[in-house]
Amino acid sequence: MMAEAFEVNHIEDIPARIRSKSQGAFGKQTLVNVRHQPVRSAKFFNPRILKTYLEWWDHVFVPLMKGSQTFLLLGVSFIVENPPKFRRAMLEQERLEDLELHETVFRLLDEMEKIARKDLLDFLRTHNIRLPIKRRDQALERILEKTGGHYQQTIEQLKNLVDQVWDFIDESVADDETPSDEFDY
Repeated sequence: MMAEAFEVNHIEDIPARIRSKSQGAFGKQTLVNVRHQPVRSAKFFNPRILKTYLEWWDHVFVPLMKGSQTFLLLGVSFIVENPPKFRRAMLEQERLEDLELHETVFRLLDEMEKIARKDLLDFLRTHNIRLPIKRRDQALERILEKTGGHYQQTIEQLKNLVDQVWDFIDESVADDETPSDEFDY
């Protein structure tokens, strides 16, 4: 899976691939974020499998990067119906925080809070998406009403909003490009 993700034939080739992708950053540390698709079913990936994966990550994958200027960040998110039960399974049954990891620090993060209006405003500011205030407020309220602040649904609604903004900009640019007498050569 890792070889495929980094587009190499063998996992031993991954450090060289990272070096080739980060050329020009000599002497600086490179952050490699390995972020898996969210896990939606325990049939495919569960706390016991995660435990084995973390041990493999720590004992096999991380040592591949020894001597390089690479910092690895591994993210595995789970979408579950009962977060408290899931947390107990991770910490009490599988005892993931007690794993003997030498090169890895493991943290089970709390359930992600629902997205709030201020989070959406931060997103618009961060990505320099400017809307008239009245339209912006109406759009954000509609998004929160539709999604209830659920992350994945909110992301989809924000993508739609961004597409609409760009469509509007494309239309206004096209209107501005109509020839005028001023440019009649």
